[in-house]
Amino acid sequence: MDLAHKINNNIMGKLKKKKEPMALGKEIEKYHVWIGNKKMTTNLVTYTLAKILLDVYVDKGHKEVTIIGVR
Repeated sequence: MDLAHKINNNIMGKLKKKKEPMALGKEIEKYHVWIGNKKMTTNLVTYTLAKILLDVYVDKGHKEVTIIGVR
């Protein structure tokens, strides 16, 4: 193993862990989607779902779409 490879993979004496892709089932439901002053989600949703809803509402022509975290 060459020195450069060892230095790049060694931080403070520990090997880097491989990052796992985010699994949808592990996300926490803590967001609401709002259009102006009207809440569009009745229940809390994950950020992924909130982002999808935001994109849908923006594509439909809504201008003031926001995602708000509640906890």
